[in-house]
Amino acid sequence: MSKTLLEIKGLKTHFYTSRGVVKAVDGIDLIVKRGETVGLVGESGCGKTVTGLSIIRLISEPGRIVEGKVIFDGDDLLGLKKERMRKIRGEGIGMVFQEPLTSLNPVLRIGDQLTEAVIVHRKSSAIEAEREALALLDEVKIDSPKQTLWAYPHQLSGGMRQRVGIAMALMLKPKLVLFDEPTTALDVTVQSGILQLLKGLRQKMGLSSLFITHDLSVAAQLADRIVVMYAGKVVEDAKAGDIFKKPRHPYTKGLLDSIPKREDKGRLRSIAGSVPDLMNLPKGCPFHPRCPLKESRCEKELQDMRRAEEDWRVRCWKAA
Repeated sequence: MSKTLLEIKGLKTHFYTSRGVVKAVDGIDLIVKRGETVGLVGESGCGKTVTGLSIIRLISEPGRIVEGKVIFDGDDLLGLKKERMRKIRGEGIGMVFQEPLTSLNPVLRIGDQLTEAVIVHRKSSAIEAEREALALLDEVKIDSPKQTLWAYPHQLSGGMRQRVGIAMALMLKPKLVLFDEPTTALDVTVQSGILQLLKGLRQKMGLSSLFITHDLSVAAQLADRIVVMYAGKVVEDAKAGDIFKKPRHPYTKGLLDSIPKREDKGRLRSIAGSVPDLMNLPKGCPFHPRCPLKESRCEKELQDMRRAEEDWRVRCWKAA
C-alpha cells in the first residue's frame, strides 16, 4: 500500500466572471501521506478553501476545475463519475466547514443529520445509526449526547455545533478529513478545546487530514508539514518544525513575524501591501510588490518550485 493517500498534481481551478478570469488555484502540487496532518496556510483569498472544495469536487459555477489531477487512494477523483464521487464524499473523504451553522440544515434535528449518512451509505437501521451517532457525539466530547440528538442547530453553541460538524465528518470513518478553518468563528477558549479534541482524535483514530487555516500558530499545534499558498500558488512546502525554525520564503517569514509574541511591544507587525487581484496579477513573482528581498528578475520571472533540502520545496529566487 502506498504511503501517499492524497496527491494533487498541477491543479487549476478558475472562476469565469463578467469582469474576467479569477485564477483562484493556479497549478498547485500537494501530498498528504497516510496518518499525516498537512497544514495549508495563507491569507484570505489565496485559494486555500477552493483547493479543499476542488478535492471533493464541490466547485459551483462560475467556478471550474480546468486542469490537473487529484489522486486519492489510487483514483483520480477528477475523472470519476458523479455517483462514484458521491460515495467517496463521506466514506472516503470527510469535510468540516468553517461555520457549521451554515453547513448544518436548520430545520432538521442533529440526530437526523448525523444518522442520514450511515443509513444511506451503509444501509444501517435507524437504531444502529442512532447508536453510532451517540457514540461519536460522546467521542467528540459533547456533554449530553442524547439531548443533543434531539436539538436543532440554533439551540447549540458555536463550539457544540463545530463538534457536531466534526462528528458528521467522521460518521463513515473516512480515510481523509478536510478541515476548513474549523476554529476561526470561535472564541479563544472554545478554539483551544477544539484543537485539543482534534489532537486526541488524531492519536486515537490515526486520522489523515488537510487542515486549512490562515493562522500559522494554529497549524503549528496540529500539522506535521506546512504548505504555504499565495495568490493561488504554493510558495513553500516543508516539515512544520523546519519551517517554524527557518522559513525560506519571505512571505512565510512575514506570516510568522505577524504572529503576536509576548515580547512584542507597541504596534503589531504585518506584511506590507495587500493581496493582489487574482484577475490582474503582477508579472513575475506575485509577491514581489510586497517583498523586502525583491530584485529585478523577481518582477519578470516566476521561479518554479525547487528543492531547497530533502522534503523542502520553495518558490523564490532569493531563498537560502
